[in-house]
Amino acid sequence: MALLGRDRRVSRSEYTRDYYRPSSSITAPSLTPQEQPYAPPVPPRRPGQGGSNAWVLPPPINPSIWRASHSAKLHDSHAHASHAQRTRAENRRLCDETERLTVNHKSEVERRLADRVCDITFWREELAARHTAMDHDATNLNTLKDRLNKAHDLYMRPLQVAYQCIEIRRGRVGVEGVEDEALTALRQEVKEVTRCREALERTSADTAHQIRRVLSCRYHLEKNLLDKDTALRVEEATTNLTPTAPPTAIIPKQTIDPSPISVEWWCEVGVKLLKRSDDEHQLSEQITALAEDILVATARHLRERLEHTDHCLKERILDTRHAKTLLEEQHAKGRGRSSTTEGGGRTGTHHLTPDLCC
Repeated sequence: MALLGRDRRVSRSEYTRDYYRPSSSITAPSLTPQEQPYAPPVPPRRPGQGGSNAWVLPPPINPSIWRASHSAKLHDSHAHASHAQRTRAENRRLCDETERLTVNHKSEVERRLADRVCDITFWREELAARHTAMDHDATNLNTLKDRLNKAHDLYMRPLQVAYQCIEIRRGRVGVEGVEDEALTALRQEVKEVTRCREALERTSADTAHQIRRVLSCRYHLEKNLLDKDTALRVEEATTNLTPTAPPTAIIPKQTIDPSPISVEWWCEVGVKLLKRSDDEHQLSEQITALAEDILVATARHLRERLEHTDHCLKERILDTRHAKTLLEEQHAKGRGRSSTTEGGGRTGTHHLTPDLCC
């Protein structure tokens, strides 16, 4: 073992290996003077050579050469064992590092998948609530539109009656065709009924337009809800995947293309849908309140106008009847005076002058 510290040592033991193989065609490597062993190398001999080159027994091996060869082989074995041990340690370290990174990545992916599921669930609940509100608004607006159309059709009868009254009153002759309060009230009633029907028609058109807007918003909400349901099923299926799960259609080393849709844009689309649904809901409430006010106002105005027209017609009838009564009485008095005058003429003419004077 002391020979290991010397400068003259045999490396890789090629020399000693080739020394015992006389039949080999491999020549011994040339050594520098510092690497020459104690015994000079003997070239291999071939059988059948004569003369000085005849076959002779190899010289005995020097013990120092044997110890050097043994030490070199022992050193090589220790070196290979140390290298193998370092390789095993490095492989174990790499396995532990890979396992640690895999566990960390798995935990991070599971956390992000759970966050994604929570986000999709939150947005789905918000969109579902707005979708329900849009359904109620569409139902209420359809009912309101039907009420407006019925009121518009019902107010056609008072208008026809007013026109018929005006047409009938055109049959008055002579001085009776006066521009009285009843005729003015009938004309005002026609204007009022026409104005109410126009207001109801405009409100019905606005309600129909709002119904179309609500249905459009509900369609987009429903489409987004379907997308959310699909995404939720995919995320839940991805979350339930485990290393021991059955193989899927995912190809190993498959590259995943980045999505052109960012999370910010995805959230912005949801915010826009929620804001639009809130605006449509508020506008629907305003139109509903306005239509209710218009229905109440038109009914009150029409009732007041009808009552005023009836009052004017009744007053006109009373005035006409009173005037007719006075004329009848006056006519009766005139006929009585005429008969008295005729009787006095038969008896004498002295009563004629006082009666005529009266």
